[in-house]
Amino acid sequence: MKFKIFLGSSFFGVATLLSACGTGRFDQIDDGKIKLAVVTSPSAASSLQTLLDQYNNTKAPADYPVEVVSLDSTGSYTKGKFDTQKRLAAKDKNNFYNLTFNYPDLVSSLAINGMELNLDGVNVSNFEQSFLDFNKNISGVRKPGIYALPATMSGEVLVLNGPVLHYILNSAKKKDGTESKIKTAQLKTASTQAEVKGTMTMASDEQTTKLWTNIQNAAKENADNGTTEKAEKTVSASSLQLKNTNKTTEGTLKIGTDDNTKNLWKKIEDAAKTNGEKGNEKQEATQSNASASLVKLDQKNTSQDKTQNTQTSDDEIKKSWGEYKEVEGGLKGYEFKADVFESWEKLNDFAVRVAKSFSKVSEEKKSGSDIQGVFGIGSLENALYTASFAAGGGDYNNFLFNIKKGRADFSNFFNHNSKTFQSLRDIFNSFKPLIDQKGLINNKHFDTPVNNYAKFHQLAFYVSSTARFPYSFAKDNVKRLIIGKRELEVNPKSMFAIKKENGNNGNSNLLGKVALDNNKSIELYENNIPNGKTDAILIKNQTLISALKNPKQTKSSQRSFQSTNTQNDAICYLAFNSKIRPDDKDIFLLDKFGEKFVTAIVNFEEKTEVKINTLQEKEAVVLPAPQKFKPTDPKSVALVQGPSLIGIHANANEDRSTIKFLNWYLNAEVDWKDGEKKTPAEYLAEKASYLLPFKKVLEKSKQNIKATSKEGEQNQGKKGDGAQNQGKKGDGAQNGKNDKAKHNGFVDIAVSQFLNGSVAKFVEPADFLGIRLRDAVKSTFNAAINNTSINFDKFIQYINDSLGSDFKQRQ
Repeated sequence: MKFKIFLGSSFFGVATLLSACGTGRFDQIDDGKIKLAVVTSPSAASSLQTLLDQYNNTKAPADYPVEVVSLDSTGSYTKGKFDTQKRLAAKDKNNFYNLTFNYPDLVSSLAINGMELNLDGVNVSNFEQSFLDFNKNISGVRKPGIYALPATMSGEVLVLNGPVLHYILNSAKKKDGTESKIKTAQLKTASTQAEVKGTMTMASDEQTTKLWTNIQNAAKENADNGTTEKAEKTVSASSLQLKNTNKTTEGTLKIGTDDNTKNLWKKIEDAAKTNGEKGNEKQEATQSNASASLVKLDQKNTSQDKTQNTQTSDDEIKKSWGEYKEVEGGLKGYEFKADVFESWEKLNDFAVRVAKSFSKVSEEKKSGSDIQGVFGIGSLENALYTASFAAGGGDYNNFLFNIKKGRADFSNFFNHNSKTFQSLRDIFNSFKPLIDQKGLINNKHFDTPVNNYAKFHQLAFYVSSTARFPYSFAKDNVKRLIIGKRELEVNPKSMFAIKKENGNNGNSNLLGKVALDNNKSIELYENNIPNGKTDAILIKNQTLISALKNPKQTKSSQRSFQSTNTQNDAICYLAFNSKIRPDDKDIFLLDKFGEKFVTAIVNFEEKTEVKINTLQEKEAVVLPAPQKFKPTDPKSVALVQGPSLIGIHANANEDRSTIKFLNWYLNAEVDWKDGEKKTPAEYLAEKASYLLPFKKVLEKSKQNIKATSKEGEQNQGKKGDGAQNQGKKGDGAQNGKNDKAKHNGFVDIAVSQFLNGSVAKFVEPADFLGIRLRDAVKSTFNAAINNTSINFDKFIQYINDSLGSDFKQRQ
């Protein structure tokens, strides 16, 4: 079957027109205001509006006010670029804007037409100078200077799911003598407890024997479904010993003995211990009085207590990951060392070995609640680009393309004999075995960010943007909707259950009613909405109407230690989230309600995940994203990315007012009523969970790193210590509601890389055609994950086919 990649045809056409010849500089009509174009959702735009209100209320009377222009509410910077391209091509003098948040390659498009705005009149002294250097690597600009301000930057981190990784490694690990002695002691304790339970004897006739066997099997099945093993499986000492001898064959993996590996392994163990404590808390609340003494005896011994907690965690993870298998090419005989996470090549090899050792990874049919893979990468194109930059020694001359004499040069990519192209082949081929094992996923996997899967123990580790920090850890008893192979986390602030109506209040067209969190409600109707009704949505899709009238038997279940499969009275969920992709089968896009897109979700299984089945912040081990492709690469690299604040020429008066606003934005100290004065730039970056590369912001993160490290040293040996090195309990999970929640632990790790003089910062060269290459790499790499027949040669062929003739002229 022939494979095709479709890039946005309209964007392609406008970009092609602009690449052929610029439309020329023009002045916009002076309308007495500064327009700031954004592509954020209404909720995200509210912080920006607060900022602009502050400026407009305090500016000098002669300065122009600033207002927001919404280009797209889904956060699509590509759509924002397309809008700018259209207005450039049309020489739109009446409806253009002065500022926009977008990526620096947009400056290249502006420069072709002479519409870039030089920002040298802006005081940029608050910035760490190296973060402004990307302005030197933008094609098309005629005069060196500042054209884009790095107002919302992010980096990337590698997040290890501590409990999952512990189960993987502990299952494959050759057991040491200490652990064996602890297990032996536990067996003896259990044996003693079993012997003193009583003196009753079991009759040996056939009928009694059969009944007793059935009772034992029922108890075992109950334990396998999450009931406490230690509390319930006290039938006899011999049954415990039999269970021990039936365990999977002992593994042969070894844990390295160097200091870095020892420290990492301790963090992984502590993460599993913390996860197991959550399970044992539930066990203690539900166990029978007959087995309470067993738990008390175990708690007398600290090492046994830790082993019990990690074992509880492992037992729970095992339910979803399955048994470990000793296989060639897997973890058999493998030595695990901390440096496996420092290079893409070694990390991919480790992930392949894990995938081969756990057969569930490679299963063809997976539901939304099954494990999805071993390794998740939020942005495949970022992974390939940073690996390529590292393979080239951190030198842009050895990257896929570079800016030379103000023009993009793609010869390294098109020359198949270049070292850059050969490195690209090696990079793709290092990912290919993991793809073949179905162990790699990205954010396009059912349109679900990889951190969402890791949050529910469905991945072992993942690379993510630092901006994903607030969404990376689960809250207590979080709900999920499982819809076939897809899963959606229920956000109580934007997703609301529709209950089945017991009556229609005299209106036969009423399908359902949903209560929002602001004491308002929305009613769903078919055919027509009653006169005077405003808080209502008309349902037109007949499939959805049928699903609402005849809902399927959706189950509501809670995993682990509780067995509740009960009928749920929610027949549908309304989601005010435009990023949920509809399929017109179970997920339907409705008409807008106000300014918000509304999606209806039916035919789901609702699950409530208890803590032991979720990843908490202190159970994650956060490391820098791989900084090299091969361990032998001469230079470590770190990705720096994010939309910048870009100026667009309008006219003399508006250009001057734009510069004045930017000076206020970067330098004014404003009291935002949160107990701390800060610049508007700092305020907005914190609200968006981005990194603002101001000197004082970087220094603050540096101090956070030192303080956290010191706290970890002081807490050695204390309960729950060391599970990860970012922040304290609850940091970030509340999404910016208080000072603790604002602290982004991922940013600290990224900053530690940025401030390291031996690490080269990688910012993608900015060219209006470069984004086309990035999009082609992204689409083709994603296709390769879903189609294992795509090898490197086909990968390159499909990229070339999608680029267009004008692109190839630049080689």
